[in-house]
Amino acid sequence: MGLKVVAFVVLPLACIWLSEPMGGYVGPTPRGNITAPTPGLFVCIGGWLLLLVPVIIAVVHAIARD
Repeated sequence: MGLKVVAFVVLPLACIWLSEPMGGYVGPTPRGNITAPTPGLFVCIGGWLLLLVPVIIAVVHAIARD
């Protein structure tokens, strides 16, 4: 269980803590090339969204059960 949590939060936390270096990456990826840098703020917001997805799903599920 703990390893699954760590595996899930590594990418979002990296996006939040290292948003500027990650957003500045330009180059090849497995899905194609990144041709322009992404603003660090957008990378940070994306990291927060990824981190909060399980909470959002749990809230929606709890509301739908009532």
